[in-house]
Amino acid sequence: MHKTKLLQLLKTLSMKEQNSFKDYVFSPYFNKNKKIQTLCSQLLDSAPTFDQSTLKKQYLYPLLFGPKAYNELQINNVISDLLQLLYGFLAQQNISQNPLLNKYHCLHELIEREDIQHSQRISKSLAQMLEKRPIRNFQYHFHNKQLHEQLVRHHLTTAMRSRDQSLQQHSDSLDLYYFSNKLRIACDMTSRNIVTQANYQCEHLDYLLDYYKKNIDTYQAEPCITVYYKALKMIRDGTEDSYRDFKNYIGEHLSLFPIEELRILYVYLQNFCILKSNSGNRGYYRELRDLYDIILEKGIIFKNGFLSQWTYKNIVTVGIRLRDYDWTEEVIHKFNDSLLLEEQANAAAYNLAALFYARKEYKKALQQLHNVEFIDTSYHTGAKI
Repeated sequence: MHKTKLLQLLKTLSMKEQNSFKDYVFSPYFNKNKKIQTLCSQLLDSAPTFDQSTLKKQYLYPLLFGPKAYNELQINNVISDLLQLLYGFLAQQNISQNPLLNKYHCLHELIEREDIQHSQRISKSLAQMLEKRPIRNFQYHFHNKQLHEQLVRHHLTTAMRSRDQSLQQHSDSLDLYYFSNKLRIACDMTSRNIVTQANYQCEHLDYLLDYYKKNIDTYQAEPCITVYYKALKMIRDGTEDSYRDFKNYIGEHLSLFPIEELRILYVYLQNFCILKSNSGNRGYYRELRDLYDIILEKGIIFKNGFLSQWTYKNIVTVGIRLRDYDWTEEVIHKFNDSLLLEEQANAAAYNLAALFYARKEYKKALQQLHNVEFIDTSYHTGAKI
């Protein structure tokens, strides 16, 4: 049972999500099969350890089917059905947590039913929600395009002979979405080409860059486009001026982008600094430290509320190479609690050992290394060095 896709996916759910999934499975709207409900209860009752002895198929089978001869196919079918419900639960959770998506699907159904009164009400509510959102990235224009696409459909069923302003807005939103997203993808492709020599080809890119320059007065006012134009220029040119220009522009428009997008944009800046540092320009270690200060302070560096142990190690390495030992020690202690609980002791021990070694406090360094579990080659190799 432990090798099944179902159990592997269940282990990724938080306790709150597990409880919600159980409610979902026991809701007659989504599922009426008692065997699936019993299996769900048995699996979730064993969380978080999911004890292997109680989850063997031979043990679960009589709980589902009674005193019958064991049939592998029958229990596999129940496991498969529960997995499909888990997929549905994850999709449902995503929709319920995204009010824009929720409203959009509702509007689509209302227009399909030609319900004019409720369509107008929901479309107005959706438009207000969009305008109130501070985020103005490529996804904003996608949602705007989706809204006006539905309004165009609505207009065709109600007032086809009058001028439809939504048709123009639909076209304009599509242009902005395409332009901003195309540049975003171009940055990703170009950056990966440098690192992995993948030879990605971004079609029509030169035309779009030329179009931006010719219409710069218009598109400079669109941060979702300009930020990626500047990022791409930095990645391609590799100049100090393009780096400064991009860094300053992000700093002035932080509130317009979601955290996960800002994280990627700052990775481009970090990669630039790392390339320069590896080329012998050690002054960029100071730049890296400044970038880490920003993304730590703004919470940009955290994923799902946690700091990666390898990012933590990279930050400490930068501080040590700058010989800024007080700053490095502060980072180690201040952000250790931001790591996953099971990673905290090991990461603290290794990074303190590295700091003590840099300070030439070798006895302290050796004491810390005794506390390191070499669960990863990075820790093992670093300790050996």
